[in-house]
Amino acid sequence: MPDARSPCGPTTPAQRLRISRADRSRNPMPPPSRPEAARRATALLEAAGSVRQMEPRTRALPHEDLKALLGVVAVIDGHLIGGELPPDLTQQLIHRLSNRGPLPEGATAGNLNAALTDLGQRLHWAMNTEMEYPAPMPYRTNYELTIPADSVAACITALREAGAEDIQDRPATSTGWEMCPTGPNGALERHSTDIPNGRAVTAAFPELAPDPAYESRIVQLTALAEQHGGRYQGASW
Repeated sequence: MPDARSPCGPTTPAQRLRISRADRSRNPMPPPSRPEAARRATALLEAAGSVRQMEPRTRALPHEDLKALLGVVAVIDGHLIGGELPPDLTQQLIHRLSNRGPLPEGATAGNLNAALTDLGQRLHWAMNTEMEYPAPMPYRTNYELTIPADSVAACITALREAGAEDIQDRPATSTGWEMCPTGPNGALERHSTDIPNGRAVTAAFPELAPDPAYESRIVQLTALAEQHGGRYQGASW
């Protein structure tokens, strides 16, 4: 029978176990130092935390459910912007999204509009595999005025004095036509509603619908546009 320590090696599990123990007794591994032991423990904890963070916490909804949720969000936000959402329901939504959602303490209806818009965009993203994850909506509104070309410089100066940001000036697009009784015997004729030689001037202000500051800004910009021979056109965000 070959010796357990011969080149042929051990022949039974018991012999292999005895050799393993004998080798460790002759060449014991030094115990780790305290700093090294602490480092290993920290590494294990961090690894465990990483595993927990990588664990899936959600499940994908069916496409039809995503469409339904998007429709609900769109309807609520539309009524909010239009001033048709009951004030108590608006406050309940703000309270809910402040305690368990993205809204800060003291959020306004404008903040709620931004949160619902962001949620709608993310639902779009979840339904479209080719769409990149959307960035949060900036808390500002872009207002557009149509101003005669020779008054644009003065209008831009007034907008800056009012605190506007990101002011843009570009060619205006046609706003359409209206029927006026200017024909023979009061017959209706079609007339362009465009400002002659008009330019589209857009300016951003830090407010969102339906906050009172948004409504006040519309009044202010409507008067400013008329003062420069132009017209207030609308807002977007």
